Amino acid sequence: DPPYLIMELVPGDSLRAFIDAHPDGMPIETVVCVMQGVLGALAVAHEAGVIHRDIKPANVLLTEKVAGISSVTSESVKITDFGLGKIGGVTTQSIMQSGSLLTEQGENISGTLAYMSPEQREGKDVDGRSDLYACGILMFEMLIGERPHGIELPSTLRGDVPQIFDEVFAQCYARQDRRFANATEMLDAFAGASTDSMTRRPPPPPPVGRQSNGELTCPSCRGIVEPQDQYCIRCGYQLVESVPRCHSCGSFVHMADRFCIQCGEDLSVKVS
Repeated sequence: DPPYLIMELVPGDSLRAFIDAHPDGMPIETVVCVMQGVLGALAVAHEAGVIHRDIKPANVLLTEKVAGISSVTSESVKITDFGLGKIGGVTTQSIMQSGSLLTEQGENISGTLAYMSPEQREGKDVDGRSDLYACGILMFEMLIGERPHGIELPSTLRGDVPQIFDEVFAQCYARQDRRFANATEMLDAFAGASTDSMTRRPPPPPPVGRQSNGELTCPSCRGIVEPQDQYCIRCGYQLVESVPRCHSCGSFVHMADRFCIQCGEDLSVKVS
């Protein structure tokens, strides 16, 4: 008879449903379990020479229902849809240049692009580190409820996020040569974290310094900064406890700004 495929039935929901059900972030323990499952699966795929190229919440299945989130384990995680695993950079670039993003199919492609690494979006050669870039965005979204904007770290947006997540995210959401070398190395970053480091909040950052002449200095590089600076222009250190953002478009703004320069939103009532 004609050939056919038999696929496993996963009696649960996609990670997308879990994230949508927890807009303020999923439990820390659950995030760890999901990341262990995803990275364990990617380690096997990468060892076989297969790069997924489309890691996103919709392609991660969990065998428990949303109501049973506390019972999620690393064994509950299934990665699906390796459809882009055979597609090269030229095809990826042609997707971005397509004029059909207003169609239903185009909207799905646009959602996929949000998790793609810069080298993949530019049509360059990719390897397993491109999947790890997407894993960083995936982890951030599970913790915060939305994808990252700019250079914010998870713990700056959610007070109970342990420092290890900041470190892992920063090494994923980076240039290709600065990411984890492979999925196993990223997985070890979670496994090597002590119980204390997973539960204890890091100490607060040192305050902005002041020289004898009254000039302010960055506590990280000791360079001169201005009173209105939110980041050090020399080393990128965050100088304020939290960076205000426009509630309408999510762009970074200054507290002194009256309107968002990106969308024009009135910031006098909608800046956090």
